[in-house]
Amino acid sequence: MAAFADLSGLPLTPQLVETALADILPRRSEVLPQEVIRKVAEAYGISVDGLLGRDRSHQIALPRQVAMYLLREESKVSLPRSAKP
Repeated sequence: MAAFADLSGLPLTPQLVETALADILPRRSEVLPQEVIRKVAEAYGISVDGLLGRDRSHQIALPRQVAMYLLREESKVSLPRSAKP
């Protein structure tokens, strides 16, 4: 980064770093809540209805917690909000 800043004649700033790394860093696409729910259900071998239902068994609770975490971190929505069409 220091060499890039020196060669470009610009001060080393966060914006310069972002510009320099733009082609290297992967671009994040928007994550659809319904896709997260479907993928988590598929990964744990349960139905989407089971994941969104009222069942509190361990077989459902763990995947539901994973889905809630992913939705909160990636989509900034909750599981109940994402289940609505």
